[in-house]
Amino acid sequence: MISYDTYSILGAVFVSISLVLGVILYIFFLRAITLSKTLFFVTLPLTALYGFSIYFLASSQSADGQLATNVRVLLNLSTENSYNSILWAVLLTALYLLLLLFAYTLACKPVGKVERVVARLSDGRVREEEIDIGGGKKFQGLEDSLNKINHTYREKDRVLRKTRLEKQKFIPKQFFKFFGKSAINDLEMGKGVSKKAYLMRCRLSLLDKEQAITVQEGFTFFSSYMKTVTPLVRRYNGFIERYMGEGILAVFSSAKSALDCAHALEKAVEIKAKTSAYAGIEVNISLFCQEVTFALGKDQSKGPRIINDIMPFADRLSRINDYFKTKVIFTKQVLDEMPIGEKMFYRYIGDILEDGRSIAVFESFAVYRKDKREVLERMKNVFELGVRYYNESEYDKAQENFSKVLRFLPSDKVAYIYFNKSEEKANKGKLH
Repeated sequence: MISYDTYSILGAVFVSISLVLGVILYIFFLRAITLSKTLFFVTLPLTALYGFSIYFLASSQSADGQLATNVRVLLNLSTENSYNSILWAVLLTALYLLLLLFAYTLACKPVGKVERVVARLSDGRVREEEIDIGGGKKFQGLEDSLNKINHTYREKDRVLRKTRLEKQKFIPKQFFKFFGKSAINDLEMGKGVSKKAYLMRCRLSLLDKEQAITVQEGFTFFSSYMKTVTPLVRRYNGFIERYMGEGILAVFSSAKSALDCAHALEKAVEIKAKTSAYAGIEVNISLFCQEVTFALGKDQSKGPRIINDIMPFADRLSRINDYFKTKVIFTKQVLDEMPIGEKMFYRYIGDILEDGRSIAVFESFAVYRKDKREVLERMKNVFELGVRYYNESEYDKAQENFSKVLRFLPSDKVAYIYFNKSEEKANKGKLH
């Protein structure tokens, strides 16, 4: 049994402390020098240790002394068996390479952090917390510079978000659902965003054309009317694109939402009119589908506006609505986009020309009383056949069909107008 005296133990302790302190000081030395020098000095001890180990392994086979003998016995080395010497040399080389890889990875770890931070900043993504690179004084300047860049980006992003939030106060939430938030970036960049939309033209009119109301009365009613209309448009995921003197233009993303909103709006206004001082005012609604382009105008507080010329067609539909005294009309494209199996109450009332093509127009009678709606549904085929006879200039047959409709429903204003026009054209043809 080997025994150690006090001096041996103290010597071993001091050697261990010296080694630990030496390693710590060496690490501080590596952190204080430049990266290129760090890569050299971090591998210097490993390379020296590896070279010494290979030299000791090679010389131990022929060296004399107790230590060399013990090593030969421990590693099973002999001059006759060189295979073990080669094997130990390979193992030492593999260990050296692994330690070298670990040392390089540790030394270059801050470089990886820098790469990730730079990539993040180049994509415009800022960090709320301070950037910590580590790696000693050689990376301190770079860390400070990256934090300054991050702080600048963060401030610009904060100002941009604040500005965007200010602009978005004037943009309806339904606009985001309709186009998506990315559309706002295009609008801010001065571009236009386009999409197929379902448009609802609401127009106020007087039942009694001779009735006169003051400007104040008209303003009061319009304000009251808008308190009914605006929430309904939003409820059906639409938004009001513009207010006009006698109504609004609203935008929807689906035909069903637009038509359901029109029905709900007519019923709400009808109920309101019964308790209103302006019972003589009615609303007619025209629905159509068109590709629209939105952009922000000079006065951005008004929000995004449709820039293509849709109002002439909207006004023509509105005039047809007013001429026939109907409540809700819509074009064939709106009808075609309704969900399959959707229960609808409507009839064909004629065509309108637009850009050289004929567009079918339909009247919705879902807003009428149940008794009137049932008669209109029962007489639908007779009425539509009368319209087709009228379009083909067969006015006698048209007149006969419309008279059948009026026999069952004398209050049918559309049939009444068609009957009179058919009679007028038939008589005019006979005179010639």
